[in-house]
Amino acid sequence: MLYKVLISYKVIIAGHFPCITVTWLGASIQLQKAAKMLDSGAARATRFLWRYPTARLILLFYLVFVHLFLMYLLHRLQEQADIFSDREVAESMGLANHTLP
Repeated sequence: MLYKVLISYKVIIAGHFPCITVTWLGASIQLQKAAKMLDSGAARATRFLWRYPTARLILLFYLVFVHLFLMYLLHRLQEQADIFSDREVAESMGLANHTLP
């Protein structure tokens, strides 16, 4: 089911930042509340990071570390996958079907 979306643009006079208001026509109230909660949480996080530059640096290092770790993990798993044959991988996953080529 497709929902119609009504988008209106407002300018907040105090901050001079454009604000986009999205109104979901036909969407459930629960979905609207979840979207508002997500939006308010993102706004709080943005204000927190704006006020505390140390927190910004910690978040930056955390994100860099997570990305480097995932790249290492994927590289390591790819090397491991190159070593095993398809049958060995299936058996390690508990899919010991002997009709595989």
